[in-house]
Amino acid sequence: PDMRSHRKIGDIGYRKVQSLQDSYRLLRRSLPQYLYYDPVFGDIFSEVPESRVSLYFFPVRALESLKRRRDLDHVELKALDFAELLRCNTHIPTGQIGISGSIMLGLHTPRSDIDLLIYGEDACRRVYKALQRLIQGESCSVRRYGEMDLRALYNSRDRDTRMTFTDFL
Repeated sequence: PDMRSHRKIGDIGYRKVQSLQDSYRLLRRSLPQYLYYDPVFGDIFSEVPESRVSLYFFPVRALESLKRRRDLDHVELKALDFAELLRCNTHIPTGQIGISGSIMLGLHTPRSDIDLLIYGEDACRRVYKALQRLIQGESCSVRRYGEMDLRALYNSRDRDTRMTFTDFL
């Protein structure tokens, strides 16, 4: 929570923690009980104890809720249009596609990305193939990232990425 943030749910503002390193630093300082050592992976992970969970979010329900709303902003409309484009080009059932991230939480900004989730191996393969077709088509707004887009994505994740840009590509 950050009361100075413009990302709000009700009266509470939230600030996005940009890197995993910053996230762990914040947890060590404020909520160390949310960090645990996993002997299988030999590393520290964050985990909210089940007894502390007060609310669950369901990506499929979040997408269905967007469909029912009439007051969507530009980002929500794009997310809904993209989900519908994928659904129409794959014929996957409505219950196999959801939305997560800042849009699901109502904390998105005009520059937020769209985090769609596809459930099931068959549905994922159908979406992958449809995206390949859509990217190659002339009349569709779906396009591949260019090198500048990929560099910007890499730089935004760079604090947590232990690979070179070439490997990232």
